[in-house]
Amino acid sequence: MRKHIIFPAAIALMGGFFFVAWKMEPQVKKAAVEEVFEKPGEYRTAPDAGAVHRTLQDRYAEALARQAVPERHDGTDFIRECYQNESFREEVVQFFGKFACSRELAEIILENAAAFGISPSLAFALCWEESRCNVRAVNRKNLNESVDRGLFQLNCCSFPSLDEEDFFDPGINAYYGMAHLRWCLDSGGSDVSALAIYNAGNERVNAGGTPKRTLDYISRILKVQRSIEVLFEAEFTRKYHSGGEEEALSGGSLRDFFNAMF
Repeated sequence: MRKHIIFPAAIALMGGFFFVAWKMEPQVKKAAVEEVFEKPGEYRTAPDAGAVHRTLQDRYAEALARQAVPERHDGTDFIRECYQNESFREEVVQFFGKFACSRELAEIILENAAAFGISPSLAFALCWEESRCNVRAVNRKNLNESVDRGLFQLNCCSFPSLDEEDFFDPGINAYYGMAHLRWCLDSGGSDVSALAIYNAGNERVNAGGTPKRTLDYISRILKVQRSIEVLFEAEFTRKYHSGGEEEALSGGSLRDFFNAMF
């Protein structure tokens, strides 16, 4: 009889511990999330280039110095404009083909991002954070024992209609990943709120329960997005405004750069 009493009590005690731990984790209200990323500081600072491929490091620094891609507030998106222009679309595909180490993968993500009206730089920055563009990526560390899979780490509980192999199909994963991000953008009203919802869930964010780890998650994505924009602009300038005299980016150097920085 005593064993039957002790076991449920132990379970209840453990449940209480996890609840208290969750409550103790730093929480940030939705409005405060926006304020953090509107202020200058660690979350809005472009990252240092670091000790990586020298040519790429110099090009990145020079692009930042001349404000090649200023932070825009007028809704313009240079990479998206290039992708929508038939004359420059190939430049976008080639650049992201190097970023993802696969032209086919780049085309899939670009097509789905365009279909849902999402910035290419945001789509690839999210993909980098979630899976490093690995179609077979798996995360089994969720507290509810659910599993995240594929390029955009779709959760098995959030997408119950998908078979396990569907999550590893780049076309299916990118479609549902971009569809979900579009929903997050519409619900949150901004990139920052959308990323918070994508990571922590709409219910938790709206209830004012955005954890600090989600702020760190958003910060990393924004930094990758900013770096993508700067490097694309630098490569575009190299080819069309400097006579193409500088060495073109290689897929290896681009991946090394992002691996070293993020």
